[in-house]
Amino acid sequence: MNIIKISDKIREDVAQKDSSIYNTCKYRDSLCMDYLVNSKYTHLDIRKLSRLTNTFYHPFVLSRAAQPFKRYEGSNKYFLNDYEDENFTVDLFEVIRNRKSTKKYARYAISLKELYYILRYSYGVNRKEIVNGVTWKFRPIPSGGGLFASEVYIVILNSQIPKGLYHYSPDDNSLELVKSGDFLKDIQNFSGSDPYINSEDTSCVIFITSMIDRLYIKYGERCYRFMLLEVGFLSQNISLIAEALDLGSCMLGGYKDSLVEEFLGVDGVLESIQNTIIIGKK
Repeated sequence: MNIIKISDKIREDVAQKDSSIYNTCKYRDSLCMDYLVNSKYTHLDIRKLSRLTNTFYHPFVLSRAAQPFKRYEGSNKYFLNDYEDENFTVDLFEVIRNRKSTKKYARYAISLKELYYILRYSYGVNRKEIVNGVTWKFRPIPSGGGLFASEVYIVILNSQIPKGLYHYSPDDNSLELVKSGDFLKDIQNFSGSDPYINSEDTSCVIFITSMIDRLYIKYGERCYRFMLLEVGFLSQNISLIAEALDLGSCMLGGYKDSLVEEFLGVDGVLESIQNTIIIGKK
């Protein structure tokens, strides 16, 4: 017993002195590691989760969960349904081969047709299904339970429509004006773009948020994993569609969360920023 304790102490001392990148000591107080470990499923966790999902399947809860659409009532809207081009086709594998992050952009006014394709085919409603009398509207990406926790905002910097902050409404495929104005300075302040990207020449910036309560009601603590997976699927769609349109894109991870959330007008808790994507002409 004493030998084991001494051996453990030696290992501990060595680990503390280990400065390599593989030293696991740095994870001891890590919030992300705490979440990773504590959100793993066991047989008992799955049994507990079944009680939560039973509550989720109450008809009233289902009727609410099937309508994951945030609305800005009374706002000016730009409907995008008229911009579908039946002759527009691309080679998916060629798009995947060519996609890369773009850091330099040419000044370009992005069209409503291009915005239509980026938004409609990344997160627009693409099919409907009636289950037990409840109509569910699905998108082009996987989402835990089909609950779609994401919201998409877009800051227009150079386009056919006025500059401002818009919210994408998937159920009627429209852009809702949240607030008008030239927000380039704000973008430069909190997006983490400059000096890595010449933001003054970009066409628009997309912000993706997540509404955690849409998933928590069914999946509990595990929902945060599903929430991030969904944002990843959505972001990849946007990136590939931009490439298909011969536009550049770049995802930014250095944004200042609280400033972005204040700008978007979200609380930062039940709805929080998860990704930022620059779009513009290569």
